[in-house]
Amino acid sequence: MSIETVIHSDASPSAVNQPAANRQYTNPVNIFCLDSSYRYLYYNDVHRDAVLKAWGAKINRGSSLLDMIQQQDDRDVIRCNLDRALAGETVKEIKKYGELKNYWETLYSPMYDPDGQIAGVNVVSTNITEQKKKEEKLQNSIDISPGLIAIANIESGYFIECNQAVTSMLGHTVEEFTSRPLIEFIHPDDRQKTAEEITRQLKGSTTTNFQNRYLCKDGSFTWLSWQGTAADKNGLIYAVATDISDLKRSEFFVKQTAGILEMIALGESASSIYDAIALMYEARHPGMRCSMLELRGGKLMHGGAPSLPKAYCEAVNGLEYGPSVGSCGTSTFTGKRVLVEDIATDEKWAKIKHVALPHGLRCCWSEPIKSSKGDVLGAFGMYYNHPALPNALELLDLESAGLLAGIVMEREHREAKLRTLSQAIEQAGESVMITDRHGTIEYVNPAFTDMTGFSAEEVLGNNPRMLKSGNQSDEYYTQLWQTISKGEIWNSKLIDQRKDGSHYPAIMSIFPIFNEEGEITHYAGIQQDMTEHQLLEEQFRQSQKMEALGTLVGGIAHDFNNMLAGMTGNIYLAKRHAREHPEILKKLVNVEHLSFRAANMIQQLLTFARKERVSMKHIPFTAFIKETLKLLHSSVPENIVFSQDICTDRLIINGDGTMIHQILLNLINNACDALEWRSNPCIHITLETIQIDKALSKKHAGYASGSYAHLSVKDNGSGIPKDNIEHLFEPFFSTKDPGKGTGLGLAMVFGAVESHHGHIEVESIEDEGTDIHIYLPLIHSEAGDDLLHPEEQTGDTGEGETILLVDDQSEVRNTGREVLESLNYRILIASNGAESVEIYKENAESIDLVIMDIVMPVMNGDEAVRHIRAINADVKVIFSTGYDKDMQSELAEEVVVNKPFNVIQMSQMMRKMLTKQA
Repeated sequence: MSIETVIHSDASPSAVNQPAANRQYTNPVNIFCLDSSYRYLYYNDVHRDAVLKAWGAKINRGSSLLDMIQQQDDRDVIRCNLDRALAGETVKEIKKYGELKNYWETLYSPMYDPDGQIAGVNVVSTNITEQKKKEEKLQNSIDISPGLIAIANIESGYFIECNQAVTSMLGHTVEEFTSRPLIEFIHPDDRQKTAEEITRQLKGSTTTNFQNRYLCKDGSFTWLSWQGTAADKNGLIYAVATDISDLKRSEFFVKQTAGILEMIALGESASSIYDAIALMYEARHPGMRCSMLELRGGKLMHGGAPSLPKAYCEAVNGLEYGPSVGSCGTSTFTGKRVLVEDIATDEKWAKIKHVALPHGLRCCWSEPIKSSKGDVLGAFGMYYNHPALPNALELLDLESAGLLAGIVMEREHREAKLRTLSQAIEQAGESVMITDRHGTIEYVNPAFTDMTGFSAEEVLGNNPRMLKSGNQSDEYYTQLWQTISKGEIWNSKLIDQRKDGSHYPAIMSIFPIFNEEGEITHYAGIQQDMTEHQLLEEQFRQSQKMEALGTLVGGIAHDFNNMLAGMTGNIYLAKRHAREHPEILKKLVNVEHLSFRAANMIQQLLTFARKERVSMKHIPFTAFIKETLKLLHSSVPENIVFSQDICTDRLIINGDGTMIHQILLNLINNACDALEWRSNPCIHITLETIQIDKALSKKHAGYASGSYAHLSVKDNGSGIPKDNIEHLFEPFFSTKDPGKGTGLGLAMVFGAVESHHGHIEVESIEDEGTDIHIYLPLIHSEAGDDLLHPEEQTGDTGEGETILLVDDQSEVRNTGREVLESLNYRILIASNGAESVEIYKENAESIDLVIMDIVMPVMNGDEAVRHIRAINADVKVIFSTGYDKDMQSELAEEVVVNKPFNVIQMSQMMRKMLTKQA
C-alpha cells in the first residue's frame, strides 16, 4: 500500500487472522476450543489452572464456559467476543478477569470444519502481565511529558497511541485522536508536504524539526514541530511534537511588521497600510478587531478598520473628539491610553454606546497615535465582542500598534504638507529655480518656462548663466555668489534674457538651503517678472506728471482766463467799430482766434490732468467717426492720400464728442506734419471691432476682457526714434521743429483716451512711419445720432433789461459792461460779493439778471447769491469763473460758464434765461 493511499484513506486497521496452531509463545499460554454452544471441545493445563484460580471452577469436557464465569460483566464481554468469532471475525482483547491480577491478551478466531463451515471458536490467551507493567511505567512517564508523544501506523493511516499532552496541546482526548485518520487533523495546506516527509521516513530517514499545523478541538490550528524515527518494518513511526505556535506567531508578526515598513518605504496609500496593521494584530489575537482613526481639525476621521462593520465605521467617521467620547475620542483629547472593559457600563461610552453595542463591540482599548514630536495625530483601537481588559501581550501590542500607526500618519501629514508646498511652487506666478551647491540647475517650475521661454528639459543640468543678458557686470555676479555662499540671502533687481534673446526686468531673491548639519546643499532662486509692473510704474509716473501739471494749470487758469476774457471782450467791441475796415477786421478776427486757442489750450491741459469733468454720452461711434473725418478731410493737404477703412458695425461708446473730435484732429495733424517732404505721402484711418480675451489682457497690462472699438491712424512718414516713444505723451515734449508744435497734442490725446477708460499704443519705425492704436470699450445702447448735427448758433440782443455784473477784475468789468451795453442791456457793476448784495438791495425791483464771478475778495460769489436769494428767491443768476467750473461741486445745480466766454453763446444763454417764465 502506497503512502499516499495511507494518508488519504478513511479505512480502519484490520486484524490479522492467524491459526492458533501456527503461533509460537514464550509466555504461559492457555488454549481451548468451544463449539457453537460455548461448550468445551478442548483445553490445556494452563487454561484449566487459570479457570480454577480465577473463578474457582473445574473444567469438564462438554461443560459450558459461560456457566463457570461468576461476574456478569466478564460473562457479557466474553460472550460478545465469542459471538463475533462465530460470525467469522477474529477478535483481539487485553483484559483482567475475575480476581486475577494478571493481564491477558486473548485472541478469539473462528474454527472451521472440513467443509469450511464455522463449527466453533479457537481461543488463545497469553499472560502479558510483566509486559503490561513495563508499558504502564513507560506510559506514566510519557503522559507527564510536556510534548506530544505518539506512535503512528503509516499502513493504516492512524495514530495508534499517544500521551495525554494531546489534550493540553490540541484539546482532543487520546481516544478522539486515535479514532480518526491522522489526515483529518492536518491543515489542508500542509498535507502535501507532510506526505512527502512520511515518504522520507518510509525510506529510512528520520525527521528533525518538521513543522505543520494540527487541528484543535475548537476549530483553530496549532503549529507543531516534529522529531520522528524512520518507519520500522511494520510501518510504525515513533514521534515527539512540540507546540511552536507562539514562535510562529512571533515570526508572522515580525514578517508582517517588516512588510508594513516596506509598504511605508514604497509610499503605498495610508488606507492600505492601516488595514495591513489592523489585520496583523487581529491575526495575532484571534477574535480581536482593530481600527485607526485620524484626528483632523478636532474630528475623528476613518483611517482603517477592515474587520469592523461598515455601518459602525460610518457612524464614528467625523465624530467630534473630547472627554467622554468613547475610548478613541477620549485618548486623542487627553493624549493618554484609555482602557474600557465594558462599553455597556463605562461612562466614557455613555454618549455613543448605542453606536457600538448593536455591532457586538463590548470592550475597547485605545492608544493615542503621536508624531515624533509628541503631537496627537489619531488613535488606535482594539475591540472584543466580550468585556475584557488587556493581558500583558495585548497591552504591549496596543502600544506597538500606536507607534507603528504613528509612523504612517506622520508620513501622511508630512507628505500632505509637501504636496501643498509642491503645488504652491508649481502653480506660483513667480519663477522658481533650484540648483545644487555648485549652481547646476535641478528644478524649475512652469512659471520659469512662461517667463524665460526655456523648457525644463533645456535648462536642467545647466547653469543659470544661460539667462545672462549682459546688463549686469561681472562684479555683480561675484558679489552675488559671495553673499549666498556665506549663507546669506541675495535680493536685487536685474535684467535677464529670454530664450528668444529679448530682455526682461525682474526682482530676484536667492537663498541657500541647509541640511541638518547646517551645510549648504542647494540654492533656490525666485524671480518676479517686472515688465508689467514697470509699465504700470511708467503710467503712474506719467499720471503724477500730469497731476503736477494740472495743479499748475489750475493755479494760473483763473488769472489767465480773466486776461483772455478782457482781450476777447475788447476784440468783440473793436470788431464792431472795424466793420468798415476789412483789413483791420481780419486782423482782429485772427487775434480773437488766437485768444480762444489759448483758452482751449488751458482746457486741454485741465482735461488731460483730469481737472475738468467731461460730459459722457452714448455715441454711435461708427457714424461719428465718418462725420468727423468728412470735416477733417478738408484740412489735409491735397498731396496726401487720405484713405479710410471704416467698419459697418454699429459701435456704441460712452464718450465726449468734443474730446473724440480733438483726438482725431491731433492725430491727423501730427500725421500730416510727419509727412512733410515725403514722396507718396498717405494717411490711412481704420475702425474695427476687436475682442480682448484673457490672453491679450494678460499681454497688455490693464486691459479688461471684452469688446473694444479699435481706431488706428497710420502714416508712412518720418517715424519716431525708439528712444522718444516713451516720452510721446509727456506735456511739452515735441519732435517737431521749434515754432511748429506746443507738445500738448499727444498729451491731450493720452488724457482723453484715459478719460474714456481706453488704451493707446504706438508702433513706429524711424523713416518708415507710425501707427497709433486707440482702444475704447464698447457698450450696448440704442443711442441716437443727435451729436452728429449740432444746431447752428446765432447771437441774441437784449430788450433793455438790467444786468448786475459782478467781477473783481476791473478790465473784465469794464469790457463786459461795454459788450453787454452793445447788446442792448442796462448794466450795474460791483467789484465784490458784498458790494453786489448792497446794490441788489437798492435795485431789486429793476435787476433782471445777475452775472456773478465766483472767486472774489471780501465775499465770494456763491455766498453773495445766498444773501441775494434771501431778498428774492427767484433771482436769475449766471456764475462765471476763470477756474475749472467742474471743480465747483457746490454749484452743480447752477448755470456756470468759463472765462473767456464766447459773446454769441453768452447772449443766447442770457436771452434764454430772461425769457424763461418765473
